[in-house]
Amino acid sequence: MPRATRTPLLAVLLGLAALPAIPRVVVAQSPAVRLITIDSLNVRPVLRKLWSDSVRENRELVACLGGELRGDTFKITRATPLESLVALPDSLGASPVESDSVSVGSRVTTLSIETCGPPQWAGTVHTHSSRIADLRYPKLSPRDRTVVSLWHERWRHDSVFCVLFEEGKPPYCEFRAGA
Repeated sequence: MPRATRTPLLAVLLGLAALPAIPRVVVAQSPAVRLITIDSLNVRPVLRKLWSDSVRENRELVACLGGELRGDTFKITRATPLESLVALPDSLGASPVESDSVSVGSRVTTLSIETCGPPQWAGTVHTHSSRIADLRYPKLSPRDRTVVSLWHERWRHDSVFCVLFEEGKPPYCEFRAGA
C-alpha cells in the first residue's frame, strides 16, 4: 500500500521536470532586527510618565513611537503620548477604566493607527498597568497583535510596538518589517 501512494507523487514530480524553469523572484527584505534600543534622554522620561499616569488613572495609555532602522538595530528616538497629539473621547478620561489591552476601545485603536503612522511615527507603546500585578501581561496580547495587524494593513511600513508592564523595567518591544 505505501508503494501505491508514492507512485502518483513520483509521476507528478517526474512530470514537473519536463516543464520549463520558472524564473525566481527576488524580494528585497530589510535585515533581521536583532535589537531595539531606546534613547535615554528623549524617550525614557516619556515612558516613565506614561506608566505613572496609567497607574494613577488606572487605565491604559498609548504613546506614538518614532525612530530609525540602522542595520540590525531599531533605535526609538522619540515618543509622544497620543493624548498630546489628538483629542480623545471624553468618556475615556472621565471615568477610570481597568487598565489592560482589552479596555482600549475601537476609537482609541483607530486614533492610534491613524495618528502614529509614517513618516513621523513607526508604531506605539502602551501600558498594561492593571492594579493586579498578576494581570499585567508582559508581552503583546492577542488584542495588541490585532492592532499591529491593522496598523500594517493601513501603513505597510516597518514598525515597532511596545508594552510597558512593570515600573522600572524596560518595555517589551517587537519590530515588524513592512509589507
